[in-house]
Amino acid sequence: MVGSVFSFAQSLPEKGSVEDNVYTNKTLGLIWEIPANWQVKNDPALAPAHMQLLLETLPGGPQSGESVAMIGIDSDHFNEGSPPPINGKTWIPLPKQNNDPDISDLTLGNGLPVHRYDFKSVQEPVRYLTFLSGPRKGYGIDFVILANSTEHLEEIIHTLVEMKIRPDWPADSLPIAGHIQPSVHGQNHPQISDKENASHLEHTVAPEYSGVLRAAHTHGAVKLLGHIGVDGKIKDLYVLSGPIMLRNPAIAAVSQWRYRPYQVQGKREEVETTFIIGFGLGNPNSLAHP
Repeated sequence: MVGSVFSFAQSLPEKGSVEDNVYTNKTLGLIWEIPANWQVKNDPALAPAHMQLLLETLPGGPQSGESVAMIGIDSDHFNEGSPPPINGKTWIPLPKQNNDPDISDLTLGNGLPVHRYDFKSVQEPVRYLTFLSGPRKGYGIDFVILANSTEHLEEIIHTLVEMKIRPDWPADSLPIAGHIQPSVHGQNHPQISDKENASHLEHTVAPEYSGVLRAAHTHGAVKLLGHIGVDGKIKDLYVLSGPIMLRNPAIAAVSQWRYRPYQVQGKREEVETTFIIGFGLGNPNSLAHP
């Protein structure tokens, strides 16, 4: 069992709160609507001083043995990209399958990129243990999932992907972030094609491509979905795909882009579109947009 190995510590994010099966953590900018049939476990468990249990839920109730724990880790003890310390005599690591983003590394709430680590138990009956691990607001966040089958595991992960995350914006650029919703009139925002997007672009900021990323040969393209407001500023922005280490630089850059306002039937309109940011080893600040 992953079990009760969590506790309270200093220099850790606030625990957050649950109301009407909705978990909110203002420090982390995170909102998660817990499925109605999941039980929230209220009794705190013990843990090392550098960890704190933020939330523990039981997807199938206490009798199932399945659980989902959200853990805060102080920055000195969190190593992004490092596999969790698991007893190899109890759990066998499972390899990623062709780096499929649907079953390997993914993004929670379109704002929290995480590495995924999968294990299965050595003893029968076989159980499955998954860690989703990523950085958030200067802390490390681990989601630890214990499931009785691969089907249940994927269902649980799907609910985590649906949580809402407010991205970390540059200090001088503060778009309103949240899941894209229909307008107040009950209609979706007009969608703008890639070519029309580029034709209205008036000001760009190149993404930061640090020496660390270049030295690690990290390259590729990040695709974002966002809204362009009636003032031409980026209002919402979410990750659709792209290498995890390049996502934050892409968000930071595009959030500062400016567009010529769009008009629909002579009236300025907020629109929805995609952005593609390219990072190439040959050009340390390469920039691509539709």
